[in-house]
Formats: sequence, structure tokens, C-alpha cells
Amino acid sequence: MKFLRDIFYKTFIGRLINTFKALYTYLKDYEYIADTLYSEAFKIVLKEYLNVEIRKDWIGRLYGVINPNINKEGQFDVTKTIIELDDEDTNNNEYVKHWTYKQLTLIGEVFKIENLYHFIDLEFKPVGPQGSDNYLLIFDIVSRKEFTKTLKKTLLHGTIYAIIIIALLILL
Repeated sequence: MKFLRDIFYKTFIGRLINTFKALYTYLKDYEYIADTLYSEAFKIVLKEYLNVEIRKDWIGRLYGVINPNINKEGQFDVTKTIIELDDEDTNNNEYVKHWTYKQLTLIGEVFKIENLYHFIDLEFKPVGPQGSDNYLLIFDIVSRKEFTKTLKKTLLHGTIYAIIIIALLILL
């Protein structure tokens, strides 16, 4: 039975159903987390705990660049420098991720959001010149990623069907 269900969800109708399910989940999560995620208070707390200026892009993701070695006054802070460096003599990426997630755990406690990571996804990318320890943080709603992934698959599937139908109409 699982085999038939898997086949059904790979059809266009199945993908369409998955897209609507993902949209429903995204809208439900958005309603729950948007007031917190897009609030000025959240930006202020991120500035306090992560020392990052947050901006919002056109699709609603929040982003900013951090450098864990720089304190709130813009000065180099030796207390946050790790002794164990990677090959480029910069902080190890895993160390910086651990530091960031530790700060986000505190932020979740401030906003009294249980399982903050269930709703907010954090992308973490090194940016800038090599050895600068700058990292781009992108905060997004987890279910938005799933919705866009299923929407892309559905649109691709629909486009392929449309091409096949147009080709058949031209040939007939």
C-alpha cells in the first residue's frame, strides 16, 4: 500500500496536493511566528545577543552579517576568539555555529518560544575576504522552504505536462 501511495504522490495531482499541504503548514506557522520574527523587539534582541544589524529581504527572510570577534563597540574582543583555529587562521566554522546557536537558545528563552528551531531556520555562510571571520546569517520560516521546494516540483511537473500536450496538439 505504501508503494501505491508513493507512486500517487509523484503524479501531478499528488504533487499539487503536497503543495497545498505545504502552503497550509506555512500559513499556519507564519501566523504563529510572524509577530515575533518581524518585530522590532526581535531585531533589538538579535542586536544585543548576536551583535548583528538585521534587514528584511523582499520575500520575508531576515539577514545580517556577524563577526563573533567584534564586540558591541566595534572593537576586537579577545574573549570570543577561539584558541583552536582552522587552516586559514580564522575561527573554526563549527565554533562560530555553536556560539550562534547558543545565543539563539537564549533568544528563544527571552521570547518564550518553545522549540524556536521548529519554526525558524538559520542559514549560515562565511562571507567576505578569507580570514575575516564574517558570517551571513539568514533567518527564515522553516515551512516556507518546504513550500517553495514542493511548489518548484509541481511547477516543473506541470510545465513538462504542458510541453507534452502542446507537442501532441502540434503533431495532430
